[in-house]
Amino acid sequence: MKSASPRAALTAVVLSTVAANFTLTILSIALKPIAVELGSTVDAAGWLTVAPLLVSALVAPASGRASDRYGARAVWIGGSLVLLAGLVLSALAPSMSALIAARVVTGLGSGFAMSSGMAMATGAFPPDRRSEPVSAIMTASALSPAVGVLVGGPLIEYFGFRLLFWAQVPPMLVSLAVGIWVLPNVRARVGGSFDPLGALLAGLSTFALLLVLNRAPSWGLVSLPSLAAMIAAVVLGALFVVRERRAATPIVPRRLYVDPVTRHALTSRAAVYSVYMGSFMVLPLVLLDAGYSPTDTALLLSPRPIMMGVFGPLATRVIARFGLGRVGLAGAASIAFGLALLPFYEPGGSLPLLFTSLVFSGTGLGAAQVATATIVTSRAEESELGGASATITISTAVAGALGMAGLLGLATHPKFGA
Repeated sequence: MKSASPRAALTAVVLSTVAANFTLTILSIALKPIAVELGSTVDAAGWLTVAPLLVSALVAPASGRASDRYGARAVWIGGSLVLLAGLVLSALAPSMSALIAARVVTGLGSGFAMSSGMAMATGAFPPDRRSEPVSAIMTASALSPAVGVLVGGPLIEYFGFRLLFWAQVPPMLVSLAVGIWVLPNVRARVGGSFDPLGALLAGLSTFALLLVLNRAPSWGLVSLPSLAAMIAAVVLGALFVVRERRAATPIVPRRLYVDPVTRHALTSRAAVYSVYMGSFMVLPLVLLDAGYSPTDTALLLSPRPIMMGVFGPLATRVIARFGLGRVGLAGAASIAFGLALLPFYEPGGSLPLLFTSLVFSGTGLGAAQVATATIVTSRAEESELGGASATITISTAVAGALGMAGLLGLATHPKFGA
């Protein structure tokens, strides 16, 4: 992968990240308008955000190791084509069931494109410069939802939801053009064979865990579907661990859990993201229940992703001066301070207090995400970048779902909720 042009690889991945994340934020506050337009229910519309997350987690393990084995470029192009097809199908969907199916296709493509894309971008840079592609990808991940919020709110209110998906098609086409015609066809050479059974066990275990975390509030924690999903997650996870110990080329590179530095980085990243995403899920519901429109809610929440995006371009210089560890700790402290302010905010009350909370939490997440991802990718061998990127993706998804399910459960509990 080193023979790939670093800037070309990064451009392709950033554009596909923009396309994949454009609707991430706006969909969380647009479920009701979409349900009304398609003549469905908000509960059914909830699958528009859950389904792609589940499918991405299902295929991410295979994506990571397939990138290491067969080359990140080939896996990324295949995933990007599927992602593009999912976006077009979403824009054309005539019903809620068709839109959910299209979102499943989108999640499938995103699962293959995101992990392989990060592996392709970071692999094009030497280890001591990998904060550059990581910060650029994190900036795109943060700013594209922010732009989606600012643009998407008015679009949904006045023109319907379909333009949200059509808006993602042009950057995806440009991204594919860069990937197909500019990037060299370099195949990774990794010893050992690809382990499809290990990838399947990892994906199914993650799928079951995310399913119960996301649907338990609707199903009930001790309902038959929730218990079945929990048992499946535990059994499949145990089988995956047994398989990993015997595999010559494990799905999760051994360096990630043997090296204490990368292990602590992944753990810290998961903890920070869990708390952050929990507040990310609950706060829009609080504002909507207080009578704010989707557009107003989007604007009120925009300082957080904007600050994440602002920090991205500065991350490389800050890390070079203060070090990865200090930047990561400072980011976690900033998130903690920002979230500690939220209990003092009353809907319709002091907006400066809300904005201060969002600015600190957004800046903190930008710092922590860039620092921890750079630690993991810089300490991984080039032949393991796909597996390392997939591990980052899966751990972040599980942590985010855990945080959203936990805080949402507290917010709606009659004893603790409003």
